[in-house]
Amino acid sequence: MMNRSQIIESVMRSIPAVIPHLLPETWAVFRQAGGFDGVRNTYWSIIYDSVYDYLTGDSPITTFKNAMKKGMVDAFVQAAEAGYEDAGGELPMDDDTLAWLGDAQNAELGHIDDLFSRLREEWDGIDPINEAFARADGYAATLDSIYGIAKLRGSDNVLLEFVGEDGAESCPECQDLKGKKALKQYILDNNLIPAPGNEAFTCKGYHCEHFWFNPKTGEEFRG
Repeated sequence: MMNRSQIIESVMRSIPAVIPHLLPETWAVFRQAGGFDGVRNTYWSIIYDSVYDYLTGDSPITTFKNAMKKGMVDAFVQAAEAGYEDAGGELPMDDDTLAWLGDAQNAELGHIDDLFSRLREEWDGIDPINEAFARADGYAATLDSIYGIAKLRGSDNVLLEFVGEDGAESCPECQDLKGKKALKQYILDNNLIPAPGNEAFTCKGYHCEHFWFNPKTGEEFRG
């Protein structure tokens, strides 16, 4: 049975046109889902609001860009800490993980700048609801990656196996890794997580269905 937050998401996906008309109380329920889901839902709504309000309002572009940047910085920290702890790691996160997180935040700040530059250039013809919905989904998917990588970083240095369906997109690196096993630290040291934007993979991790998992416990580590 779906909880209230999941019901709200289901309605938004079925009828995106209702989103601009949601009451603050409804948004609050959506954002207050437990654990990482609550972090993700909050970030999703911040992205949606930032893009939609920019495309439909008349305030300076920096207002919306800065709101999205702040939301990203906060969400990345919360997602990383959630993943790290869910794998059994203890906060604060180790120095290498903090450095990785800082690099990820800096890269995403650049992506947000690029997004608003494109929105400004392509203003005419953009549907505010569809654009905001697509951007919210895309940036929230990156947050999923932050959670998954932090979860891997917080886990013990166990032997993992590369598995998953080829899905919509695959590449030579994925094909070469399929069925192979490696220790967690080796995976991190060699940047072998098919996360979105990973230049070590020809597919760059976009739409990739491959992931590492622990064959003993069945635990999955998705980038």
